Amino acid sequence: WARIARLERRWVLVGLRPREALEVVLAGTRRGRLTLVLVESPGPLGLRPAPETTLALLEKRIRGRLEEAAEPPAWGAPGRDRTPGR
Repeated sequence: WARIARLERRWVLVGLRPREALEVVLAGTRRGRLTLVLVESPGPLGLRPAPETTLALLEKRIRGRLEEAAEPPAWGAPGRDRTPGR
């Protein structure tokens, strides 16, 4: 989560159709971007796009994790070993 610089929504071409996708921009890596195109299942004309609610839910979950990772845990928070040198 620490390498994710930002999250964007973009339109990308999948075959001949434009689809809405989430683009994850990474910091400090050789590959700077990951594009997530959500599909529901194969259909007669190729992969059917996932509903808008699915894309919104995934975006909300990723943004929630980014906000959690941005806040340092309080001193003495359970589950975190703060012994120097470990």
